Amino acid sequence: MSASMRRWMPAAVVVAAIGLLAGCAPAPDLRSEVTQGLRAEVLEAATAASAGDETAARAALDEALAALERAADDDGVTPSRYRQIRNAIADVRAQLDARAAAEAEAARVAAEADAAAAQEREAAELAARLEQMQAELDRAAAEDPAPPAPEPAPEPGKGNDKGNGKGHGKKG
Repeated sequence: MSASMRRWMPAAVVVAAIGLLAGCAPAPDLRSEVTQGLRAEVLEAATAASAGDETAARAALDEALAALERAADDDGVTPSRYRQIRNAIADVRAQLDARAAAEAEAARVAAEADAAAAQEREAAELAARLEQMQAELDRAAAEDPAPPAPEPAPEPGKGNDKGNGKGHGKKG
C-alpha cells in the first residue's frame, strides 16, 4: 500500500466515524444516555483507527454496536435511527476491512518482490562461481601441456621376438 493510501485510510475512517457521531446527536429518536455511550465508543474507534490500531478500532465498533442493540431492546432508539447508526457502523467496519485488505496485498507484493530479488542474487552468485571455476580450468589447461601420445603397440603375430628377422618356418 502506498504511503498516501496509508494516510488516507485512517482519515476516511475518522470522517466516517464523525458522520456516525452526527447520527448520535441528541434527538427525540435517541435517548441522551445512549447518545453519550455511542459517542464514546465511536470516538474511541476513530482514535484507534487514526493511530493504526485496527484491533482496538474493531473492538470499539463492536461495543458501539452492542450499545446500539441494548438501546434498541430498551426502546432507547427509534427503528429508523437504529438503521442509520447500524449502517454507519457497518460503513466504518467496511473501511477498516478495505484498509486491512490493502495492507495485506501490499505485504504480499513486497514479499514476492523480496523473494524474486533473493532468487536473482542467488542466480548471480551461482553464475559468478561457474565463471570462476571455468577460469580456473582454463588456467590449469594452459599451465599443464597435454601428456604425450602413447607409442603404438606392435601388431600381433609378426616376428619371432628374437630380432633376427627370420620368421617362423624359414631356414636361414
